[in-house]
Amino acid sequence: MRINRRTVIAGLLASMGGVAEAAHPVRAAAQLRKLKPLVPEEDVLLRIAGDDAASTTLIPQVAANLLKLQGAQNIEILPAPAPWTIQVRGRVLPETDVSILIRATSTTEGYEWLSSGKADVWLAARPATPMEMDGLRAAGKPMFARIARFALVMAVHPENPVQTLTHDQVRDIYTGDVTDWSEVGGAAGPIHPYGRSAGSANDGTFSEFFYDGSEVSGMVRHVPLFTDMHREIIRNRHGIGYLSTSHDTGLKRIQLTVDGRVTSLPDAYGLETEDYPLANALFLFRLEKPGMDMAEAFVREARSPRSEYLMMRMGFRAAKPQLLWPPHPRPLPSRTEIAAYTLNAVRVSITIHFPGDSDELDETALQDIRDLVVYLRRLSIPNGGLVHTCHAENSGDLSLNRHTSLRLGEIFAAALREENFVAGELVPMGAALPLADDITPAGRRANRRIETWIRP
Repeated sequence: MRINRRTVIAGLLASMGGVAEAAHPVRAAAQLRKLKPLVPEEDVLLRIAGDDAASTTLIPQVAANLLKLQGAQNIEILPAPAPWTIQVRGRVLPETDVSILIRATSTTEGYEWLSSGKADVWLAARPATPMEMDGLRAAGKPMFARIARFALVMAVHPENPVQTLTHDQVRDIYTGDVTDWSEVGGAAGPIHPYGRSAGSANDGTFSEFFYDGSEVSGMVRHVPLFTDMHREIIRNRHGIGYLSTSHDTGLKRIQLTVDGRVTSLPDAYGLETEDYPLANALFLFRLEKPGMDMAEAFVREARSPRSEYLMMRMGFRAAKPQLLWPPHPRPLPSRTEIAAYTLNAVRVSITIHFPGDSDELDETALQDIRDLVVYLRRLSIPNGGLVHTCHAENSGDLSLNRHTSLRLGEIFAAALREENFVAGELVPMGAALPLADDITPAGRRANRRIETWIRP
């Protein structure tokens, strides 16, 4: 059924009233078990399927706000029988209950549900592959929006004494080369690593960042959802896993180090600049076709200021261009010159990355450059105010590293000129400020980057 739109005039806090308590996945799961069953299928306005990091936390809250904008009242976030996970239900005149259904699953399965017509919106923790885009085109015209970023964090039982791990140590744990906590500075005892099931976008991000083709150990215990991983580690003192920042409450975060220092944190600055490399972007995909106005309305609501407020509360960050003050004190090694070039400067949140094994800008980087140009034109930066610091992976040769970073900067500047925009000053930094180890293409991609700064 179609619902006539009604404008609801309310402040931000009023718009959040009555639906905020289900934000945390562990508390929400306990609450949902006590609530009511699903309304009839004919009253469903929208069906959403995909990545569980957001579908059990952020997405139900966005859906609740969307129902409010449709004029619904008495909105509840409830459990749903299989195959759905959550329903968001409200009442509209004349005395009619309507709901939005959510299936918390994986990015890969979310695609299957959208392409087969079982869902109206696909929630993905990565860009669609070319094969997936072809599959969507066979069903309609695909539309997508990147709405947020979220971090994956290494987590252990709160009584585990380990504070930090290097990238090599994490890889060795998951490939079976390290099997006892005493080998990485902890108390003696077996390590029980946990991972997501194969096909999960989060499993893909984790393995691409650490393994570089190495086979994962048979000792890794695979679970389908982050809520399952949280439950296992919280009751297993020897456990270690990776969770989204919206699912790690009660566990102890392990910080990753490069060159003996913590390079970035999964905080607002680390996510918005993409300095924290173990992170995913959150996409909403839909098919443009008649009768799908609710899917379009949901995407708009997910990009609204109300949703940005929700993201800040739940460990997500809105994916949009903005200016950022760097954290103080900044974790910079003494040998880098970047402090002199960025003194009193603000940073543009868009960072341009090059593939780990190529100097060619991929489609994601080219779109980021287009977005950067649009944003910089709006800012009207005066001459001399724009500087781009250029970073590369470590080849073992300081001169070569600097040359590589300058070459990447020149490729970036040429792409800006293609958009009829003058680049500004390029500052080659070589490999003085790595964000990750260079052992995998994903790690090298994190290091091969261009940062944009605006000086006073």
